[in-house]
Amino acid sequence: MRWAIIQEFAHIVHSKLAGIKIENIFGTATAGIPHAALLGHLLQLPFEYVRGSKKEHGKQNQIEGVYQSGQRVIVIEDLISTGGSVIEVVKTLQQAGLEVVAVIAIFNYQLKKAITAFNELQIPLYTLTTFDALVANTDILTSDQQIMLKQFHEQLNQ
Repeated sequence: MRWAIIQEFAHIVHSKLAGIKIENIFGTATAGIPHAALLGHLLQLPFEYVRGSKKEHGKQNQIEGVYQSGQRVIVIEDLISTGGSVIEVVKTLQQAGLEVVAVIAIFNYQLKKAITAFNELQIPLYTLTTFDALVANTDILTSDQQIMLKQFHEQLNQ
């Protein structure tokens, strides 16, 4: 399953970001790190990661790895709910002089807060699947489960 996810991430890079020279792959701590590392390996690109906050010891880095200001990068995350943590990663990378060309994630809850945040930053978000796709899947959910999940989603978006 993990390899299928990475191959789909690579497909997004080749199809949605075609013509953009990606120079680095960044993972979000901690869930985005393994996916970003594998994608970097597959695409033969450097991999780095961003912590939620600066370390309190050593070099006190928030960004771990080798990068140069001006590089075009993508950020890998596992799932997007409100978008808060990955938006902070994007802002951290931008403050370091990097151009974040997209965020790629496995799953998107499609919450209004995240949609608004990505629109405000003008950062494209690509995901392998979404909440709507999950709920529409009658092979895995009964109609009662679909109704329950739709109601839950509406409550989250209020």
